[in-house]
Amino acid sequence: MKHKKQNGSVSIEFAMSSIVLFMMIFAVFELTRFIYINNLVDIAITESARDSRIHQSKSDGKNNYAVINSNRLWNVLLINRNDINTTMQCYRNISDITSNVVTNCDNANLIFYTLTYNYHPMFIFNGVAERKISRSILIQNEYQGW
Repeated sequence: MKHKKQNGSVSIEFAMSSIVLFMMIFAVFELTRFIYINNLVDIAITESARDSRIHQSKSDGKNNYAVINSNRLWNVLLINRNDINTTMQCYRNISDITSNVVTNCDNANLIFYTLTYNYHPMFIFNGVAERKISRSILIQNEYQGW
């Protein structure tokens, strides 16, 4: 009875299947990175709203940019701080929001914050592309004039 020599067959099978294995590992890593950044944008905008409610002052309300751009949120590996964009629009009342009449923040009762992160994937896969993750929140200034 003769035994066929199959030296190296396991190495060849691993080499062929490892391509699929590594692509799946990279895809899972990219998906978890996207979910993490998405949640980080949510946390940044809600912390900004919370900070604005606690530390409202009679200034222009820009103290919330300190929370949105703080190092404790964005000082994470694989996140580019240059991809963060924040905007703030101040309104006197609801009718100004519907008619898009922006006012000076000193006289504003409502502040509309928008945080946008330009997401760039690390690994290029079919269907994965650059996109903008954007969240907005409307804050009411209750303590105006203190």
